[in-house]
Amino acid sequence: MLIPVLAIVVGALWYRWQLDPPGRAGRSVEVRVESGWGVRDIGRALHRRGVIGSELAFSVYARTASDGSFEAGTYALHRHM
Repeated sequence: MLIPVLAIVVGALWYRWQLDPPGRAGRSVEVRVESGWGVRDIGRALHRRGVIGSELAFSVYARTASDGSFEAGTYALHRHM
């Protein structure tokens, strides 16, 4: 019983850390979102540019906290957001 509870707690802490890492945001970077891209494509682009630490955490967040629609374009973001 302890191991499943511990796994859930560790997973929740990891997820929270990914969504709100400690410290300040890094330098500014541009990320291009192409028309027709889905959550997975956007997560990959954000991860490659260093904006997010985990594509998985982004995917879960995007699917649960938004309607999952994104607008194509170039965005000025910060590393380690």
